[in-house]
Amino acid sequence: MSCIANGFTDAHRSVYDTPFSVQRWLADKGIKSTKARKSKLRNRRMQQLVTTLAAFDTIGGCKSSESLTALSNLSDELKERVKRYGEQNSFVSYLSFLARVVDTVK
Repeated sequence: MSCIANGFTDAHRSVYDTPFSVQRWLADKGIKSTKARKSKLRNRRMQQLVTTLAAFDTIGGCKSSESLTALSNLSDELKERVKRYGEQNSFVSYLSFLARVVDTVK
């Protein structure tokens, strides 16, 4: 988790826009194009994680029970971390967004 967390900084802003197919996938999953979503997807690490989840979902990787269990465990762990860090930590907003994206896949 720490290798991911260290990437959620302004120093890790992406020089690339999030691919349109990923943006459309998010919208189709109910995560609309808001200021918060755009802000999260400016981060290179978040962009990579969300793109990977979108690709995984698109190719049907979430069909196996092992995959569903792993995604459920990941979501639970992210939500537990959010509770531990509290609402005032800006890192929490990244974890919350990522948990929301994971929940759309499972």
